[in-house]
Amino acid sequence: MKPEISEFSYGYALTSNLVDRYDLKSAGAPIFPSLYEEGKTGGYDVELPKIAWFVQFKLSDCLKRGNARHAALIGVPHFRFEIRPARYSAQHQLLLDLEADGKDVFYCSPAFHTMSELNDAFRTGAVAARTVFVAPSFIGPLADPDDHDVAFVVGPGGVWFCSEPKEIRHETAEAIFIPSATRQRKFQPRPHRYDQFFTDLGEELMQVYEKSNARHRDIDTGSLRPVRPVIGPSRFAAYASQVLFGCQLFVTARQ
Repeated sequence: MKPEISEFSYGYALTSNLVDRYDLKSAGAPIFPSLYEEGKTGGYDVELPKIAWFVQFKLSDCLKRGNARHAALIGVPHFRFEIRPARYSAQHQLLLDLEADGKDVFYCSPAFHTMSELNDAFRTGAVAARTVFVAPSFIGPLADPDDHDVAFVVGPGGVWFCSEPKEIRHETAEAIFIPSATRQRKFQPRPHRYDQFFTDLGEELMQVYEKSNARHRDIDTGSLRPVRPVIGPSRFAAYASQVLFGCQLFVTARQ
C-alpha cells in the first residue's frame, strides 16, 4: 500500500520530534539566535555546534499480502522504501561521498504509512522511535543501474537491501542522537566561532559535491556562492545540504 502521508508531513513530524527529544536544532531556521548575536560582535561562544547530522526523509510503502516480493524473507506486514537508481540519479553516490568525507548521513523511513498512524506517533512523541535509520555505507555502492529498495520491520525482522536480498545494519534514533563517550564526533570546526562552524561546513558540502565521481551531477556550485552573503552561514549550510544532497541538516550544541 502506498503511503497516505506526504514527505513534507513526515519530515515535519520527525524534525519536531528530534528537536524536542534530543535537543537538536534544525539548521536553516533561526537557530541559536543569542549565540549568533555574540558571534557577529566578535565574541566567542560557549554552546557552539559540536556535530552535524544529514538526514534524508524516505516515505515507505506498507506490504501486507503474502505474495509481496519479500514476504517469505521478512514476513508481512513490512515496509519498503526505494533507493533512486543510478541510471537516473546520483543521489545515493553523493550521500556515500558525503559520508566518506566524515559526515553522519542517514536515510530515515517510517514504520507506518497512514495519516492516523502519523498523528498518533506525533501526538505521543514516537515518530523517531518508529523510524528506521540507514547510513548509505550500510548499503554500499550500487553495483548496477537497476531498481533497488530497502525492506524492513521494526523489531527482530531486521532490515534488508534488495533486489538480491542481503541483511544490512540499521540504527535507532537513541543510538544516533544520545551522546556517548564511545561515539567519535567526525566534524571538527575551527575553534569556537559560531559562524565559522557553518562557513566551514557549507564550503565542505560544495567541495564534496564538486569532487564526487557520481554521474548526473547537474548543479553548478558557483551559482550557490552569491547566496551565502545574503542569507548567512547557517542558512547557507542548510540550503547547500538540501540543494546538493537532498538532506535536512541538524546540529547540536552538546558535548
